[in-house]
Amino acid sequence: MPPTLHTLLLTPSHTVPTPSHLPLLTSLQTLLNTAYTAHYCTHPDLFGREHIRLADPAQLADIIGEGGGTVVIVRVDDDDDDNAETGARVVVVEVVATGSVKDFGEGAVEEYAQWSRNRSGSEWKAGASGAGKPPTCVEDGERERKVVRKYEVTAFAVSPEYQAKGLGTMVLREIEGIVGCGWLRKAVDEPGGVPLVEGLEIRIPGGSGECVSVEAVDLDKLKEDVGKREILKGYGERDGESENPKLVLMVIREMGQEAYYQKRGFKSAWSGTVPVGMWDVRKECTMVYMEKDI
Repeated sequence: MPPTLHTLLLTPSHTVPTPSHLPLLTSLQTLLNTAYTAHYCTHPDLFGREHIRLADPAQLADIIGEGGGTVVIVRVDDDDDDNAETGARVVVVEVVATGSVKDFGEGAVEEYAQWSRNRSGSEWKAGASGAGKPPTCVEDGERERKVVRKYEVTAFAVSPEYQAKGLGTMVLREIEGIVGCGWLRKAVDEPGGVPLVEGLEIRIPGGSGECVSVEAVDLDKLKEDVGKREILKGYGERDGESENPKLVLMVIREMGQEAYYQKRGFKSAWSGTVPVGMWDVRKECTMVYMEKDI
């Protein structure tokens, strides 16, 4: 069979670095670091010659927090052999694109550099402090659930080998779907109500040849099996949200990212200075806050 693309969703429970999760998390780590180095280090005056987005696969859990998620697009190739132990069809899964969303918080955009948790530079972590406003919560049966007004797109990458094939746009479209239709909240709050991946295995990095099953929400199956009306049942008016949350993101103007997202419906709403150390930058540059209604 020819290679196919499969779309997955990782919720916080899937980013816990257990032995069964690590193969996929490690593949995501490799993709993010390779893609970020290929893109960001075209500006060595800002980022040097190497840009490490994830130093450890366990850091993905920190990026998305408790209510976020990660969209993963994998290229699936059939292998020649079946898994003799499980009887499952063995496939080679290659991670080719990804994008995550997390709660942007309620802090003032103008003070983003002071309260944002989206910091990767060691110097910046050591010297920065502060937090956004306290979270707004609503009663959801017997538990409280945070109302997310803005989901931030982050950890967005396409493999350098698969550039200019529409995968970046595909990831953004999937993110809009999981946020706008309530699928992300459903998957996080009620994991038993969404379909999980079946029949996909990924080889353990390092050449051992061992395979483990991919553990994630099957976004392709979710779109096939569950209509918008059903998946949103109980996820709209009960928490007082009259509108969908916005998608927001922060980009560096000098990298040319602003124009890319403008073509995909985002509007620039504010700009400010990135201090040295934040996002590992070596000199001050311009960050742009962008929004999109979904």
